Amino acid sequence: MKNNNELMYKYENDIDKNKLIKLFESVGWKTAEYPNRLYNAIKNSEYVMTVWDMEY
Repeated sequence: MKNNNELMYKYENDIDKNKLIKLFESVGWKTAEYPNRLYNAIKNSEYVMTVWDMEY
């Protein structure tokens, strides 16, 4: 994990399930309608990179 101004980059598949679903819902992706499948897909991925805006 490294911090760059207000953005935080994370290289891990340990993501809060509710935040993940909220993200997919916010952009209207159909995958959000299947929260358990989405979450399991991320949890079982070998490489996951996320970027977090620390202002929010």
